[in-house]
Amino acid sequence: MARIYHVGTQVQVGKRIRKGGRYALVSTINRDGSIRPSPSPLPLVVRFPESDMGLVAPGTVWLVDGPEVISSYVHAGDRRYERTIEATTATFVKPTGQTLARWLQQNVTGIGDVLSNRLVRNKHLAKWVEAEDRESLLGIQGMSDTTVDALLQSWPSTELFKVITFLDEHSIPLGIAKSIINALNEEALPLLQENPFMLLGQGVPFKKVAEFATKMGFNINDPQYVGGIAAHVAFVHSEETGSTVIDSATLHRNAELLMQRSVPDGLGDTAVNQGLMVKCGEAAYQVYGCALMEHEVADFMLKALLRAPGEGAAQAAWWETQIDRRSVERALQRYEAHFLNFQLLPEQREAVIGSVLAPVCGISGGAGTGKTTILRAVLGCYQQLASELPSYQVAVAGRAAQRMAESTGKPAQTIAKFIAEHMGDGKPELPDHLLLIIDEASMLDLLSMYRLVRFLPHAARIIFVGDSMQILPVGKGLIFHAIQDSGVPFFELKQVMRQDEQSGIHRLATDLRNGIVTLPPAAATRLLDCADCSLDESTDPNRLAELWREAGGIGAVMILCPVKSGPLGVDNINVILQRTVGLERPQLYYQDSERRRQPWVTNDGLRLLLGDPVLVTQNNYDVDADVRNGDLGILENITDPLTDSEFFGVLRMGDGRAIEVNLDLLGKLSLGYAVTVHKSQGSQWPTCFITLPRNASRMIDQSLLYTAVTRAQKRALLFGDPRLIEIGIARGPASLERLTTLAKRIQYMASL
Repeated sequence: MARIYHVGTQVQVGKRIRKGGRYALVSTINRDGSIRPSPSPLPLVVRFPESDMGLVAPGTVWLVDGPEVISSYVHAGDRRYERTIEATTATFVKPTGQTLARWLQQNVTGIGDVLSNRLVRNKHLAKWVEAEDRESLLGIQGMSDTTVDALLQSWPSTELFKVITFLDEHSIPLGIAKSIINALNEEALPLLQENPFMLLGQGVPFKKVAEFATKMGFNINDPQYVGGIAAHVAFVHSEETGSTVIDSATLHRNAELLMQRSVPDGLGDTAVNQGLMVKCGEAAYQVYGCALMEHEVADFMLKALLRAPGEGAAQAAWWETQIDRRSVERALQRYEAHFLNFQLLPEQREAVIGSVLAPVCGISGGAGTGKTTILRAVLGCYQQLASELPSYQVAVAGRAAQRMAESTGKPAQTIAKFIAEHMGDGKPELPDHLLLIIDEASMLDLLSMYRLVRFLPHAARIIFVGDSMQILPVGKGLIFHAIQDSGVPFFELKQVMRQDEQSGIHRLATDLRNGIVTLPPAAATRLLDCADCSLDESTDPNRLAELWREAGGIGAVMILCPVKSGPLGVDNINVILQRTVGLERPQLYYQDSERRRQPWVTNDGLRLLLGDPVLVTQNNYDVDADVRNGDLGILENITDPLTDSEFFGVLRMGDGRAIEVNLDLLGKLSLGYAVTVHKSQGSQWPTCFITLPRNASRMIDQSLLYTAVTRAQKRALLFGDPRLIEIGIARGPASLERLTTLAKRIQYMASL
C-alpha cells in the first residue's frame, strides 16, 4: 500500500516526458511559486490520466491527486527507480508561463531567470500586480522593495498581457513568441485571431498552426485556411528544391497530397489575398518572405550598379570621378610589369579592366582559367587607383575563405562572420565606401545575400567570383547564376592558362563542364600504377579502404561522397576508415549530469577517437575556438572529463591552430575521413577519392560531378558505378531546375 497520498499537490512539468505525455518528470511547487526541495534522491514523476495527455507540456503547472509509489524501468540495460504519483485526477492550473518569464527578464530590472520563473509559477501573480498588493509580492522568495517597484512599474499593459497569455496558452515556442511580441506588440492578438496562419511566417510548424486554427473555429474552406495550406506547400517546396518559385499546378498537386483530399481551386490567389504569398507571372507564386528578399537584393544590386561615379561617399567622389578605361589599362600594365612573369590573355585583361570600372560585376571560370590571377590583378589596380579604399574578402565556407586569404595575401573571412562582426548594436559600422569581393559565389544563397545587402553601404562596390558550373547553394535561391542572366556586367573565362591543362583531372573536368560523357581509364590493382585520374568500378568499401591506406591515409587523401547513406556514403565510409586505422585508440568522453564518464556520440551516431580527422558541421564564433562549418582538423589530444578541465580535447586544424574543444564545440563535430561533395565546396586536396554509389542516382547531376572532380589537385580516383557519370551528364546542371525571380526583378527594375 502506498505510504503517501497526494491531494491538490501543485507540480510543474519538466523537460522529460515519456509515452506521449502519460509520464512526466515534475517538480513540486510551494505557494509562493518556489520549487520545493525534494525529500528523496529519486526523481518524481506523474503518471497523468489518459484524458490529459494532449495538454501535458514542459513548464505547465498542475494540481494532482493520487497515490505515490516507487516504480522502476529499464533504460539502456540499466534498471532505474523513481517516485511515481499515479494521478487519479489532474487539474490544469496554468500554461508554461515561459513567454511571460522571458518578458520579465528582459523588461524588469533586477529580475533574472530564477526569479522570473518563480514569479510566473505563482497563479496569483497577475492579480497581485493589478491590485498593487506589495505585501503578497514581497512574500515571494527573492522579491525586495526594489524589485516589487520595478515589477509594478514595468508590468505589461492589459492588451500586451493578453497577447503574452494567449501565446503561452497555445504553447507557441518561446523564441517565436518573442519575435511575435517584438514585431506586433499589442496588435498581435487581433491579428492572430483574424488569421492564425500568419504564424507560419514566424516559423511555427504548419500542423501546430492548423490545430490552433481549428480550435479557433476555422475550417479547410475558409480563405485563411486555404491560404495557409498554399503558403506551407510553397515553403516546403522551396526548402526541398531551392527554388523560390512554385507553379500553380505543382502548388495544387502538393496541397492535395498534404491534405489527402481535394482542395479549392485558386488557392495560390487566395494566399496572395491573405498577404501570405506573392504572384509572379500568370501561374506562379512565391512565399512572401522569398519575394521580399529577392526584391531587396535586386533593388540594392541595381542601385549599386547605377550609382553615379562619386555618389554616396566623399571617398568615392575622390577617385571614381577620375578613372576611365584608359587609366585602368595603365594601372594593369604597371601591375603586369612588376608582378607577372607572363602575359594575360585578352579575356582575362577584359575581366580585370571591367571589374575595376563596374561598381558590381561577376567573374566566372572553370579550373585553371586564372580567377585567382585576375583577382590579384584587380586588387593591384585598386591599390594604384584608390589606395585608401577599404576592401573585404569573404566566402561562404571557412576553407574557401582560408584559400582566398592564402592566394591574395589579404585577410578573408566567412560571410557569416563578416555579418556577425558588423551587424547589430555596439558593432563597428562599415565605412561608407568599400570594395567587397565574394569568392566561391556559386555557393551564395538568397538569405546570406539578403543579410549582406541589409547593412552594406550605398556606395559599396561588389565583385562576385565563382564557377557557374559548380553545385548550387545549400540554401534556397540563386545569386551568382541570376547575376549572370540579369544584365549585370559578367565576365566568363573559358581559356585555360595553367600548365596542368593536359592532366587527366583537367580533361575530365573540362568534359564534365561541357556535358561530354567521358570515362577515365580503369584503375590498376595498386594506386601507384593508376593514372592521375582513374576509375575503379568496385562497389566494395573495403577495397576503397585499401586504396585509401595505400594513398597515405589521414591527411593525405579526402573521400568525397554525393550522399551520407549507403555502403559508399559518408557515414559508412567514416565507420570503415575509423576501424581501418584502429578502434583501440583512446576515446573522447564527456561527463553526464550524474558526474559519470560517458562516451561522446556525434549527431551521426559516431564516436571520436584519438587521431581521427574531425569535421566541423556548424560555425563556431568562440574567440578561442573560431572555426567554420566545413573546417577539418585532427583530434590530437583527449582530456579526462572527470578532471576540473572544461575542455575535452584538442583539435589541430588545417591552418596549424590548436583548438581546445569545449562542450559547445563538441556538439558541432563529426568524423571527417569522408565528407559530402557539398561540404567539400571551396576546398581542394592533393588526392581525392570520389564515390559513385548507386543510391545517389536520383540526386547526382552534372554540377555535382564537376565540383567533386575539381576538388582534386594531383590525383582523382572515381570509385563505384560508372553509369552515374552518364546519368549526371544527362540530367545537366542543377541550376536549370532551380527557379527564382532575381534576374527578372533586376531586369524589370532597370527598365522602369
